[in-house]
Amino acid sequence: MEKRVRSRLSNMKVHLEVDYSFDDYVEIFRDVLTLPGSHGDPSYRKKWNGSVQVQCVCVCVCVCVFYIIMHVTLLFMTELIVSNADSTLDSTLAALL
Repeated sequence: MEKRVRSRLSNMKVHLEVDYSFDDYVEIFRDVLTLPGSHGDPSYRKKWNGSVQVQCVCVCVCVCVFYIIMHVTLLFMTELIVSNADSTLDSTLAALL
């Protein structure tokens, strides 16, 4: 590509405004990977679709666990900061008095 064309395109940005929730993404993932009823061997299709369903559930569970861990960590850190601030305040007041 020519230098002048590259310079014109270098500042271009693509803005994607998507209002999907996490559940919507999981549903899309499930729909894309699930084999239709007309696909080949029924036993393979059943096994495959079951595996897709399990993976969707695992992803949801992992994300939920991640958010719980993050919230607990934030609460712990907040408590730690507040308790340190209280002890620092107490020691500062004791030194002043």
